[in-house]
Amino acid sequence: SCAGEVEAGAPGVPQVLCTTAMIGDLAREVAGEDAQVITLFGADVDPHLFRPTRDDVRALMAADLVLHNGLHLEGHLTEALERVGGAGVEVIAVAERITPPEERLRSAEADDPHVWMDPALWSRVPRLVAEALGREVPGARAELERRADALEARLLELDRTCADAFARYAGIDLAAVAGDRDTFAAAAKQRAGIACAPDDSWDDIFFRVML
Repeated sequence: SCAGEVEAGAPGVPQVLCTTAMIGDLAREVAGEDAQVITLFGADVDPHLFRPTRDDVRALMAADLVLHNGLHLEGHLTEALERVGGAGVEVIAVAERITPPEERLRSAEADDPHVWMDPALWSRVPRLVAEALGREVPGARAELERRADALEARLLELDRTCADAFARYAGIDLAAVAGDRDTFAAAAKQRAGIACAPDDSWDDIFFRVML
C-alpha cells in the first residue's frame, strides 16, 4: 500500500495519486517539485487483477488529484474511484480523456486500454497532467506547461523512431495499419512471414513482428 507515503507528503504541496507506473512516470516528470506524485502499484502488478485494500482507498481519498488509465484497465478499482470522485477529489481517466472513441484500438470487442503502447497517443498525457496540476498550483502553470511540452516532444520523437524502425525492418507502414487489426495481420503475413492467430490483437501482432 502507498497510504503511508501519501500521508507523509509535504504540507501545501498537492498530492497526486496515479494508479499505474506508466501514468506515474509521466506525472512525476511534469510535476517536478510542484507536486508529490505517488503510484498505487508498481510495474510488476497486473492492473487488471489489482484489488484495493482499505489503506489504498484511504490513499485515494487523501489525494488532491487521482490519475488512472480507464477503459476498464483497473476494473476492480471502479467502485473505489467512483467513491473518491463523489467525495470531491478530481479523478481523471487519462486514456479515455486523450482518445476519442474513433481512435481507440479494439480488442475482443472492447476498447483496448493499453494506450501507453502508442507513443503518439500517449504524448497527449503530459498536457492533460499539466492542465490538471495547474488547477491545483496556479502559480506553477507556466513551468508545468514547459515540462509537459518537452515531454510531449520526446514522446513524438520516440513515435517517429519506432515507425521508421518498423518500416525499415519489417517493411510495413505502421501508420497505414494503425487501428486496423485485419490489415495489420495480412501485412505481417505478406511482408514478415508471420501467420497470426484469429484471437491475436493488434498489440499481439505488433510484438510478434518486432520481436
